Amino acid sequence: MMLSRCTSDIFFEYSVPLIQQAIEENPDLDINVIVHSTTLLPGEIQDRLTRLAETGSFHPHFFAPEDDCDFRSEVTRFLSQRLAGKTGKVLVPAMRLDDDDLLSPRYFDILKRYLSLQFVGFTIHGPRGYEALYVDGHFAAYSLLDAPKTGIGLAHLSLWNATKGRFASKNILPPGRHSDTDAHAPVILDGSNHVILRTKHVFNDARATREGYSLNTSEDLDRRFFKDKVDPSDAKLRRNFPTLRGAVTTSDPDYQVKETQTSTE
Repeated sequence: MMLSRCTSDIFFEYSVPLIQQAIEENPDLDINVIVHSTTLLPGEIQDRLTRLAETGSFHPHFFAPEDDCDFRSEVTRFLSQRLAGKTGKVLVPAMRLDDDDLLSPRYFDILKRYLSLQFVGFTIHGPRGYEALYVDGHFAAYSLLDAPKTGIGLAHLSLWNATKGRFASKNILPPGRHSDTDAHAPVILDGSNHVILRTKHVFNDARATREGYSLNTSEDLDRRFFKDKVDPSDAKLRRNFPTLRGAVTTSDPDYQVKETQTSTE
């Protein structure tokens, strides 16, 4: 996971609680998050990451902007320490998750279906979920997302040789770019649940215009990128992404920020 300053609020307020829930609900999995972050981050954010590391599942790694970020070496070093004294072979599913995207705890229900030796070298993907507009510290609107080529929820299953302390697989992350992973490795698409959420905001590379989004009317939102709007009170959305409770909505004709009622489904 790569953390930047402009999206740290999304990471801490929305993504971290989802990951923590997944860890609690899956004691049979040893879920760990290596957070790659630049030393240029403000001190308060670095301190917050350091405190998060006290949970034992989040592992901040700060690097200077001029340094190369060698993910394989970092994961190899981490597993060598984590699995010291172990022998045999260990399945290691690994993915990259941007700090402004969300992964539902329900994703791990999908992942666990394929944690067996016969799928080593495969990439497992949950391509269905939601797209959300993030503005002024709030999620403002939602639409359905079906993105078999996106990198969110794209995990590569590799093999770790604990006896030798090294990977027995060529790749530890999905090979190639997320848009052409299927050209480099078999990909399993399991769209049985909505488990990913892609964020759109003025700081990311998926923004609609160079200047940012126009938020004058809900019609404008529809015209730009929301084809299949989802109501913030949608039961599946709130069940799969519980940190989104209290999100904001759009009303026609003018865009307005307002609290939604918290449901108890």
